[in-house]
Amino acid sequence: MLRKPEQLKLVDYKIFQTIGFGSTGRIKIAFDLKNEKYVAIKYMSKYKLMIAKHVDHTYNELKMGYNLRHPFICESMGLIQDHKYLMLVMEFL
Repeated sequence: MLRKPEQLKLVDYKIFQTIGFGSTGRIKIAFDLKNEKYVAIKYMSKYKLMIAKHVDHTYNELKMGYNLRHPFICESMGLIQDHKYLMLVMEFL
C-alpha cells in the first residue's frame, strides 16, 4: 500500500541558501528543527507548474520519492504549500 506524503510546516525548518534551480523553481538547503538534520527543499512555483503542464509529473515525482527506498533516489519526507509555492522536502545527500 502506498504511503501518503506528510503535510509539513515551514516554521519547522531554518532555510539557507539556494543550491540549485530549474525551470519551475529552486532547491534550497534547510535544517529540520524537529529531527535536527539537514534537508533539501524544492520550491516549485504553482503558476509555472501549471503553465508548463508539469502538474502530473510533479505529483508522480512526489509519490515515487515518498514510496521508493533506494540509495540512488532522494527520499521525499513530505510537502509544504502556500498560495504561491509547492515545497517538496527531501533528504539531503
